[in-house]
Amino acid sequence: MKIKILVFIFLIQASFVFGQNINPRKYYDNINRAELSIIDSNYSKACNYYKKAFKYLDEPFGKDLNNFLVCGFYTDDSVALRMCSPFFVKRKYDYDTYSMTYKDKNLADYWLSLIENSDINAEVDTNFVGFINDLMSKDVNSRKVDIIDGEVIPRDKTGYGIFDQDSLNMANLINYMRNHKVELNEKTVSSNESNYNRYFSTMDITGQLLLIHYAQSARHRKNPLSLNLKEKVLMGEFDNQLYAHLVDYRGYGLDGLDAAFYHDKYGVRTSLLLDKERVLTLSYPQYTKKELKQINKNRREIYLCDYDDFIKKLNYEKIRWDIIYSKKDMFRAEFVFSNPWSLGVDTSGSR
Repeated sequence: MKIKILVFIFLIQASFVFGQNINPRKYYDNINRAELSIIDSNYSKACNYYKKAFKYLDEPFGKDLNNFLVCGFYTDDSVALRMCSPFFVKRKYDYDTYSMTYKDKNLADYWLSLIENSDINAEVDTNFVGFINDLMSKDVNSRKVDIIDGEVIPRDKTGYGIFDQDSLNMANLINYMRNHKVELNEKTVSSNESNYNRYFSTMDITGQLLLIHYAQSARHRKNPLSLNLKEKVLMGEFDNQLYAHLVDYRGYGLDGLDAAFYHDKYGVRTSLLLDKERVLTLSYPQYTKKELKQINKNRREIYLCDYDDFIKKLNYEKIRWDIIYSKKDMFRAEFVFSNPWSLGVDTSGSR
């Protein structure tokens, strides 16, 4: 009996100790420091922060893997490449693009050898990815338009056909995840397996776009569907930037709490304005000290960096979007700070 009690106590202590490894706040704190180091071109320092961050989350986010890997190439940090490679194999990311982009770096061949000689199995649920692609095809069809005399005219004159399709897609997605015990997250869905992802080789763009479209349509529903996204953010299982974008931009965070449209809860209602010369300018609201204090409080709750750091990153991020719209070569921009949907690009001025 005494032995059983001792074993029980040991198991409790062990679970407590190992449970401390998962700490989303420490993860994001170190990611923020790493990104600020990148802005300062201190890539070695950034690598150290990424190494610390990855201790606190079993499944790091795709953009962070991308940035950590690029820093590793710049600094000849073989440890960085070894830490990133298992996730590229598991999630079936497009590793060869990095080999081509950094072929002149000292560790280019080493990177290829890590991937090609890995004994790790891919963990991508291809059936789930295929299901999401089917939903996306329906999403795209519901949004088709006709162009008459230079004017864009939706084929569905009321727009409610889109809302109905978005709601149906989300209901089907939730049912599929519940029945098959899968989640829409970094681990389950690979961007490289999806038909609709472009530019962002380490992010699932398709599944996220389904969420964004439903968040817009949910404002027209009395009982919007919920995925408890805020809870998943706090557990480090869902991208906090995307969640903030859903709340501030789209009006609904898919967590059962219907927020007002264009509600500045997290201060991410920013946009890049594209003019006729395809020149981008960064536009964002000006807040009072009182408003900014509340925004920073809200941001810290879901592990977002303070607003001042956010603006630093946006100005750096603009460089990436300049490349997209001028050279059509996303990957050469290298570092990615924002979730691709968390920064709106207004192209109306370019027409």
